[in-house]
Amino acid sequence: MPDRPEFLSICYTALANSMPLSLLVKDVEGKILFANNAYLEFSGRSLDNIVGKSDYDFVSDELARKYRDADAAVIKTGKSKSGFGRHKAKDGSTLLVEHRRIPVCDEQGKVIAIQFLCWDVTQQRETENELANERFLFNSLLEHFPDAIYFKDTDSKFTRVSASLATRVGKDQSELIGTTDTEILCQEHAARTLKDEAHIIATREPIINRLEEDILIDGSSTWCSTTKVVHEDSSGNVIGTFGISRDVSELMDSRRKLQKALAMADSANRAKSEFVANMSHEIRTPMNGIIGMTKLLSETSLDVNQIEYVEMIGQASDSLMGLLNDILDFSKIEAGKLELDQIPFNLSDSVGKTTQSLASKAIEKDLELACRVSPALPERLIGDPSRLRQIIVNLVGNAIKFTDHGEVVVEVDSQEFDKNSVDLHFSVRDTGIGIPPKKQEMIFEEFSQADTSTTRRFGGTGLGLTICKQLVSLMKGQIWVESEVGKGTTFHFNVNLQVAEEQPSTSLFKLESLRGVRTLVVDDNATNRRIVEEMLKSWELSPTMVDGGVAAITELQAAAKACVPFELILLDCMMPGMDGFSVAELVSGNPVFNNPTIIMISSAAGLGDAARVKEAGIAHYMTKPVIKSELFDVIVDALGQERIKEKAAKRKPEKKISDLKPARPLHILAVEDDLISQRVAVGYLEQAGHRVTLAGTGREAISIIDSLGNDSNKSFDLILMDLQMPEMDGMKTTAIVREREKETGTHVPIVAVTAAAMTGDRERCLSSGMDAYLPKPISVELLFDTIEAQTGIAQQSREPTQPIANLHNLSGVSESDASLVNFEAAQLNIPGGVGGMIKTYSIFLKECSRLVADLESALAHSDAAAIKRTAHSMTGAAKILRADQLRSSARAMELFGDKEELVQAQIFLPQLLDVIEKTRGAIVSFIDSKPGLK
Repeated sequence: MPDRPEFLSICYTALANSMPLSLLVKDVEGKILFANNAYLEFSGRSLDNIVGKSDYDFVSDELARKYRDADAAVIKTGKSKSGFGRHKAKDGSTLLVEHRRIPVCDEQGKVIAIQFLCWDVTQQRETENELANERFLFNSLLEHFPDAIYFKDTDSKFTRVSASLATRVGKDQSELIGTTDTEILCQEHAARTLKDEAHIIATREPIINRLEEDILIDGSSTWCSTTKVVHEDSSGNVIGTFGISRDVSELMDSRRKLQKALAMADSANRAKSEFVANMSHEIRTPMNGIIGMTKLLSETSLDVNQIEYVEMIGQASDSLMGLLNDILDFSKIEAGKLELDQIPFNLSDSVGKTTQSLASKAIEKDLELACRVSPALPERLIGDPSRLRQIIVNLVGNAIKFTDHGEVVVEVDSQEFDKNSVDLHFSVRDTGIGIPPKKQEMIFEEFSQADTSTTRRFGGTGLGLTICKQLVSLMKGQIWVESEVGKGTTFHFNVNLQVAEEQPSTSLFKLESLRGVRTLVVDDNATNRRIVEEMLKSWELSPTMVDGGVAAITELQAAAKACVPFELILLDCMMPGMDGFSVAELVSGNPVFNNPTIIMISSAAGLGDAARVKEAGIAHYMTKPVIKSELFDVIVDALGQERIKEKAAKRKPEKKISDLKPARPLHILAVEDDLISQRVAVGYLEQAGHRVTLAGTGREAISIIDSLGNDSNKSFDLILMDLQMPEMDGMKTTAIVREREKETGTHVPIVAVTAAAMTGDRERCLSSGMDAYLPKPISVELLFDTIEAQTGIAQQSREPTQPIANLHNLSGVSESDASLVNFEAAQLNIPGGVGGMIKTYSIFLKECSRLVADLESALAHSDAAAIKRTAHSMTGAAKILRADQLRSSARAMELFGDKEELVQAQIFLPQLLDVIEKTRGAIVSFIDSKPGLK
């Protein structure tokens, strides 16, 4: 057995090596005497390598001095010293180490050595920090979170509450600890919350986002969204509940307002549907007159200019009808009942004119608006031009709205096509603000724009692109966008359309006359130059392109010097430096340049441009964007070709009414309250040889039918029935006729002739007992085809009837009278020329006194219905006579009667009487100026 000191040494070594803590023993000189296994493992050193050495052998001198100073303090005081430090482990990681220096003393108490103990506390410190951070976050949550947060024990007493909850109930947080809801909520509400929490504790079932009204003891209340869940300890034992309550009072208020707004929107939608139906009727009724009278006028003896004017009226009428149909189509889109037409149309004209219609918006922002349709594409396709127009209007309108400078370009091209179909690629490119990549995916969603600042700056609902996407999808195509912020945007869409069998052909004579014509194109915009050059080359002209006035003069001089002068100049109006007018004034009449023909192309006509065009010797003035067919016609005209004769020769002959006469004349009852529609119907039917009886209302029609009795020789072969009439409408009239026919066993065909063209109107007419349906404006061919189908009386060609006399040139009308009554326009509404006008105006003068007396009487008796009825009669008469000021004033009075605004009607009466008196004066002057026709 070893002696006692040796035994103790063995025991100390064994004890030290079994310790989990690292131990290092140094003498008072700093020499290492011993290190246990834990230290050797921690440091990665062996005992033989460290015994007898000092800290200076292992660390920097600066750190070794620091350790030495710490040891010296322990030796001097004889007291232990603790601390923390960073130590690098053998794997290279840095650890947080807690250490203690313990003095070793001899029997006299003298320090003879130092024991250095250390251990890793990195994980412990991290855990402590995490706990402290969680406590901080939790306390911050309770102090600053706006929602009410609370913890309760199993007796529903508060253990912790947030500051926001305390503020809501008007107490301090400390006051609420240990209380229940009975001390802050009304009795009924508190009982409900205690019951809810008892259920949660018993079942562990949470309450999630329950909407409830918190009613406090003082009677105040807030709407809250409440979530409550069970509160468990770390062992899973239930120790209470906790929850969050969010104040949603503003949301509830917004919801109530939204519900009210939705109710109003539903009402507005119903009103809108009624408005669209009424507007359809109101617009189609006068359109029936315009188109019908134009048809009648076209069959009279007219000179070349008059033929052109009539054609222009017809074109304007067609455009107006297209506009009306567009309005109805938008309504169908909203209802999800949109159907696509499949009709032939001219691609370049349709796209070009649609783009041109938006030119004024581009001009307002000083933008270049250009349109290019590849000349390689077929001209006539089969599809829905109104839908294409709708898409282009949306895309170009957006491009103009979001572009402050530069240009907007519409292009139509195709990579491949054959004689049967073509894949069209449309693009609308702008140099505007662009769309961020993250926003590009959402712009086709409903009510979306790129960002809220865009909405504030530019306005809009963000619905247009959604409609475009729906329309393109209906056409079996796709729409997409490419954009770069600050550089612009390009919208693309493609559709596949069938190629029409009949393609327009240009006169070979015209093409031959244009071949090789030397043409100078002057435009500062490169896109416009490219588009025009492409058009000219497709007609085999010889174009030269320059970008400004100075370059144009230089090119003209060079051409003259080389004896190859230009024959034609296409000249932009607005260019920097030398504008188009300046160039034209220098060139026109100058023999050096061989007097070329000049066509000016401008964004828009300015004030005084017409006079300047004439003075500058410019042959034609066109507006941008250039439409291919129009440019061709203008060039041909400008170069002196005989277009009018050729156009007349190519014009497709229209059927004359006289060619549609039946085998025998019919007796037809026309039930129509509108004077213009009456005259059109009578004009059509009487020229075809039919006998017409007129009824102004349904009640009058029944009276006429009753007066004929059962006399088959006097009975009607057909009835044309309007729908909307005073006293008795067309539906009720038809019902009475059909009811009486049950007694007689007869059946007279009834054809609805109405401006009501909404979805379901045809079905309503047929289900009410009518036999056929004709929408206004009346198509003369369809009218007579329908008559034939309903009566079995076939048409046969006869000698044409005597044409209606030409309209007289009106003279003797002063400018002031013309501002009150548009006598020239009234000729289209009143048959019989000037003589017929004088008779009609004379009748109005007689009726006017009665209408004024009836109106004054209705106002005196506060009879709103009579006010409306009388003013309506005055409005209708003024509309026919084209007394537009009177029509507007009478319409205002009619609305006062309709809304029963009697005070406003009484106030407005003097103004209406003044307009009536002035209108009467203008009419009297007109009649007096035609003494031979009274």
